[in-house]
Amino acid sequence: MRWKPAASGVFTVKSAYKWWRSERMDTRVAFPKFSQIWKLKISLKIKVFMWLLSFERLLTRTYRARWAPNDSILCPLCSAAPENVHHLFCACPVAMEFWGAVGIQTGLQHTFASIDDVWAAGKAMKRAAMNSLEATILQAINPAGAWTIWRTRNEVIFQGSRIYQENMQDMFKGCMRDWGVHVAKAEAVSFKDGVMRITG
Repeated sequence: MRWKPAASGVFTVKSAYKWWRSERMDTRVAFPKFSQIWKLKISLKIKVFMWLLSFERLLTRTYRARWAPNDSILCPLCSAAPENVHHLFCACPVAMEFWGAVGIQTGLQHTFASIDDVWAAGKAMKRAAMNSLEATILQAINPAGAWTIWRTRNEVIFQGSRIYQENMQDMFKGCMRDWGVHVAKAEAVSFKDGVMRITG
């Protein structure tokens, strides 16, 4: 037997990785949004979370049903439909109400037909007149919103918490403040009069 991708004919992990990148798919070309994830000024665990979200590999209830078929697959936020990535972040009434409030505070276009729309909405917020700090922080809005929805969902499942939009908004604002100041190095990110303001 001979491993064709290597000149020596011997299998190595390095040669397998090179073959996968060149012959199967190059994620930088096929999925440009994936390379953008690692450039975001957010914490590393959120980058990993967004990467899993983009590949639809989050452990939603329908995903887990593959090995736990007897468990409920209903969305823990609305209990009205099976919980998958699209439903949880785009179609769930709780998530849609949350995104609507985020849109009022930040100017984010907040009606998403797919996860790709979540990314597109973030990119669409960049304007020529923005300075680099504003543009950097605006790119964190979608990850902060998605992370808030995921954390809320987990609190409902694992802690039996009730859903309050006010708590979700506080969680979102906390993410934006922390990431804006500690990661993007802004002086402050505030929500005065219900509108996000960036001080650089």
